Amino acid sequence: SYDAYNHMLFADHYRLDWWSLWEPRWYTGFTVLSYPPLVHQVIGVLGWVMGVDSAYALISWIVLSFYPLAIYTFSRIFVGRAASSYAALGGAFLPSLFLTAHVYGQLPTLTGALFTLFGAAVTAKFLRNGKRLTGLLAIFLFANVMAAHHATLLFLPWLLGAVFLHLFLDRRLAKRQLILR
Repeated sequence: SYDAYNHMLFADHYRLDWWSLWEPRWYTGFTVLSYPPLVHQVIGVLGWVMGVDSAYALISWIVLSFYPLAIYTFSRIFVGRAASSYAALGGAFLPSLFLTAHVYGQLPTLTGALFTLFGAAVTAKFLRNGKRLTGLLAIFLFANVMAAHHATLLFLPWLLGAVFLHLFLDRRLAKRQLILR
């Protein structure tokens, strides 16, 4: 696919020389710090065992398999169980996911978006109940968004703003506690 081999090159770089920040095999060299490393490093670690191509395919399969669950948990913020189940079922057949993965090879983008959906759901749960461990899990998930893909962060304020606004308009929640959280 379009970008998959670029990401496999980054992963192979981490597999071959984890601590080096310079990759000399492409365009007379460039810094690997130009792209967030999480997905590449996971593929690189698995590449020691199964090869980079197979590791890329495995991570792609895992990420795409978790999308229906992420869609379900995210949509539960706004709608009930039945509608969320239909959204998850529809999400399993979204052409955009498969195009992004198989045609464009944007595995880090998909991974960042997956963590974003789960992070928004956990953030909503934290805003509702205020438990510190839930808040820490939200921070952990958003840190993974940053480590997976840089452009996904551009959508994060808008997404979290929609979650906060939805919860703020809910009459059952105390506005003061919501704002403090």
